[in-house]
Amino acid sequence: MGNIPEISIIVPVYKVGRYLRQCIDSILNQTFPDWECILVDDGSPDECGDICEEYAARDSRFHVIHRENGGLSAARNTGMEAARGKFVGFIDSDDWISPEHFATLHQLAVTHDADMVQTGYIDEYRSHSRRRPLTKHIRTLDRDGIMRALMMGEMPDYVWNKLYRRSMTGPDFPVGRVFEDIAVFNVWAPRIQSAVLAPDTTYHYRHRRGSILNSGWSAGRLDFLKIILERDRHFHAVVPDILTMRERCRWLWRITLCAAKEIARFEPDPVRRIRALRDIAEIVRDIPAPDITVLGPKKWWRARLLLSSPSRFASLLRLSYRADVQTHRRNDDLFP
Repeated sequence: MGNIPEISIIVPVYKVGRYLRQCIDSILNQTFPDWECILVDDGSPDECGDICEEYAARDSRFHVIHRENGGLSAARNTGMEAARGKFVGFIDSDDWISPEHFATLHQLAVTHDADMVQTGYIDEYRSHSRRRPLTKHIRTLDRDGIMRALMMGEMPDYVWNKLYRRSMTGPDFPVGRVFEDIAVFNVWAPRIQSAVLAPDTTYHYRHRRGSILNSGWSAGRLDFLKIILERDRHFHAVVPDILTMRERCRWLWRITLCAAKEIARFEPDPVRRIRALRDIAEIVRDIPAPDITVLGPKKWWRARLLLSSPSRFASLLRLSYRADVQTHRRNDDLFP
């Protein structure tokens, strides 16, 4: 396979024949040349495997691994096992990156001697794009700052808009969990000693109806909440005063209400909907009681309603969503 590359780019591939060429072309067009790209064909039943082989034949920096379907986490783990670079980056196979993406990340990592570097990103919908910068200026964080930023929502825990020093990654992505990015950061973050957040927006994240994030509701959102609560316990065990009680209460209840709201609005099966909301109400009873001065009147009232009557919570949230006709019309234009 030749010399050791500076960056290993891992791309798990499954049923994205419509988008895959745009993704791989964006890697091929990087201004930073010293990379290898590991294309992990996760048993895709469409033409994806052939497309991967086509690019590998064109450029020796592409390497293809064909495996039986095991899901996104298993595919990423396969890519990690094959990666040889000093740094590792991930791209989802239906997304794409700007030509300067890895040059920007690598320069920041080297300049600041950082274990992890992260840029903002661009949400790509069918009808429009929306830039999501993380910061106005370059921001450096130590280990405790990384954990705090993750808990306060100042650092998204997606794996795909970052560059990691390979020695800082591990253990493997958990197989069988929908929000594996969040779960893996519960373990990775306390090991990462330094990070840089940059204002650049060089990663293009495609929203589409068939993606994992946009399909299914109850099981995924319930799993999401459980992973967040695991993070709370794990980070506080590492640094007990990482958040004040007031900050912790606000963070956990906002995450809880967001998960419950999406289940109430979008879970089509009424039995699964109410069961999931009851599960959430039971799970969060150990969280510090919501305070109106912390959450604000609207969220405070919704939190109390969720705890006292999950079925009434569901009815209210579904009614308010149906009343927003413009939201329904706008959603029709979001996904390709």
